[in-house]
Amino acid sequence: MYAITPRAVEFSKAPNSNCIRCGRCIEICPEEAVDYNLLGTSIKTRAWLITLSILAISAWGVWFVIALADILQRLL
Repeated sequence: MYAITPRAVEFSKAPNSNCIRCGRCIEICPEEAVDYNLLGTSIKTRAWLITLSILAISAWGVWFVIALADILQRLL
């Protein structure tokens, strides 16, 4: 995405608006200078944790739709 540029880091200390939070920059940074923290904590995450979180949320969404369809079927 080219979201992390020297200019963006120099002025805002953060990626620009093109950042999609994919986590690839964490794994390829040769200086290990890029980290994501869990919201409100100092616990550092890695790209695999971001992927795992997305998969868990997706699985919960599928389960919710199936459960909702089952409940609606029983009510009708």
